[in-house]
Parts: sequence; structure tokens; C-alpha cells
Amino acid sequence: MHTGIWVNGGIVELAGSGLVRSVSPTRFLHNRTGEQIFTMGDDRANILSSDLAAVNAQQRIFEYVNYDVIANNCNRFVASCFDLDNTKEIMLFEELTENLANFFNRTPVFYPTAIVF
Repeated sequence: MHTGIWVNGGIVELAGSGLVRSVSPTRFLHNRTGEQIFTMGDDRANILSSDLAAVNAQQRIFEYVNYDVIANNCNRFVASCFDLDNTKEIMLFEELTENLANFFNRTPVFYPTAIVF
């Protein structure tokens, strides 16, 4: 599963090349195994968002990092935008989700977006 941060109609992601970039939802899905984007919300369908994460993600656009599918991947990038205490320990989507649950102090629910491409 690929993760990124939705900001101003684009998704800030860490690409496999190591480039942090903002891409359209269509580009985010291009050559991926999934055909749907999910947003994280709570059990009442309120989107869980963070101004801190959005600002941090935007500030990192065009940055290059040493990408590694295990050691420095998209999940760790998202965690770093939230400034999570144990960012360097996060590798798997499940670890990211667990840490974001603690960050928001609620269990996240993933909702398919209603975006038409």
C-alpha cells in the first residue's frame, strides 16, 4: 500500500526515486496495484487531518531522500510529516496506522474517496 498526504488537491508522496513530490490523484494511482484512494477518518466519517503534517509535507516537496523500500519508505515519510516520536521505527502501513491512532487519539477508519478520474 502506498501512502501520502493530501494537500490542496494533490498528494505529497515519496516516490521510489527518492523525490518528494506533489502529484494528482490520477498520477498517485498510476502503476500501482490499487485503483482507489482512501482517506483516513474516524468512526463518524470525519476526516483526520493535521495542519502540521500538511505544512511539513509541502515544505519537503522537491527534496531528495535516500529511498529504501524497507528502511526509508512512503510510510516513514508520512510519519515524519506528522513528526511522530518513533518515525525511524515505522516501516509498515500497520505501524503507521497504529501511530496515527495514537496521534489522533482515536481509531482510524479508511474511507474510499468519491473522486472521479
